[in-house]
Amino acid sequence: MVGHEMGVRKKKNTIRDVAKLAGVSYQTVSRVMNESESVAEETRKRVLQAMRELDFVPSKVAQMLNTHQSHTLELIVVNIRQGGASRNRSKAWPWPRAMLATICWSQ
Repeated sequence: MVGHEMGVRKKKNTIRDVAKLAGVSYQTVSRVMNESESVAEETRKRVLQAMRELDFVPSKVAQMLNTHQSHTLELIVVNIRQGGASRNRSKAWPWPRAMLATICWSQ
């Protein structure tokens, strides 16, 4: 048995791993992820390629901790005729630019 089968978790790649593979600083990787225009096109391509090779997925939790922004929009709709929000349903939809929208309604 190997790795995952034995209960050993595979280390998740970080922004620093991407930077090392691309031969740039982690700040440059951050600029690429934030679509900054201050990154040369060739460098941007190297960083994006490194991200693909490592199957790098930015951590939403890390981004929220760093920016103090959750990019979450929540809307709660209550039907007071049906006893308030006692039986809520919730649905989340993808939102542009890594935002999350959560809409709750009661029946």
